Amino acid sequence: MASPLRQYTTHHDTFGIWHLTNVKVRFPGAGNKSYYIRTNSIGIRDDREFAPSRPEGIRRILLFGDSFTFGSGVDVEKRYSNIIERTIDNLEIMNFGLGSTGIDRQLLIYQHLGLSFESDLIMVNPYLNNASRCTGTFNIYQDRAGNIIKMPKPYYTVENDELVLHNVPVPRTVDDNADITAENLDAEQHRFGKNQFSLKSKLIHNYFLHTHYKYWLIKLLPIQPYPEYDSPDNPTWRLSKRILQEFPRLSGRTTVYSPIPSWAIIMNPKLARYRDRFKELHNPESGSYFIDILPYFLALGYRDRVNCFISKDDYHFSEAGHQVVADGLSAEIKKWNLL
Repeated sequence: MASPLRQYTTHHDTFGIWHLTNVKVRFPGAGNKSYYIRTNSIGIRDDREFAPSRPEGIRRILLFGDSFTFGSGVDVEKRYSNIIERTIDNLEIMNFGLGSTGIDRQLLIYQHLGLSFESDLIMVNPYLNNASRCTGTFNIYQDRAGNIIKMPKPYYTVENDELVLHNVPVPRTVDDNADITAENLDAEQHRFGKNQFSLKSKLIHNYFLHTHYKYWLIKLLPIQPYPEYDSPDNPTWRLSKRILQEFPRLSGRTTVYSPIPSWAIIMNPKLARYRDRFKELHNPESGSYFIDILPYFLALGYRDRVNCFISKDDYHFSEAGHQVVADGLSAEIKKWNLL
């Protein structure tokens, strides 16, 4: 029987945080609806176990991302990865999604867990703030009570074009006096635009961000929430790009990069500068592909786009949003003949 409202994550010396193994918990969702989280023996959210070798006749994708890929707010069978499995014959997807992570920790999860499993395709689906999460020695976020939490994390620097890992083993706590700098801020939760103290930013954050008005306000006051993608020379992007390039180097497999667009981008695609950056990684001759799923959201009308999110306070994808992602990825996988 599932334990009500039990914690399902724990400290991890390499990742900073990871899922407890073999647990089933009930977690509060939007409104009065709860959803279940079950992990297997290696700690990924799934009702199944996976053998290191692919079953005969089965193709396998290893998938990496944050809470959007993990499926925060929806039951496991409603996640986009599980929907894709039901869409493409003889396909198995191992979903290594972990909430509150950046691209750096997603790479570490692949190195220390994913590499143990045979695969045909590597898919990295970072949410747009996952690049900014690569900077700094810790991340900060707010708990449900509004308290600021400092979470230690591993991090990379680039030295002579090589990634150098720091802060491993990851400490369990952060010095209370550690400065909360721009490098430690979560772009989605603590920064909306280049200047979080600007009048426009305060107006959006304090008065509109938790109402449905934000969906049309982002068109009237188009603050760029992800300036790290503005230029190929932005330091945050350069670090993230180097980390992303490590996936195919380690795996020797075809690698797909399919960033998850945020609500602001879906409602105002003029802000989608991240597409230019991820195109830098697109090189089919070397087995690296950028798959753009934003057009599948843009094909929807206004009301259907709004229904892609769990609630006005929770920007994670609803079941409808996961369906759009699944439809887009399935179509693009077939289009590029990736399996």
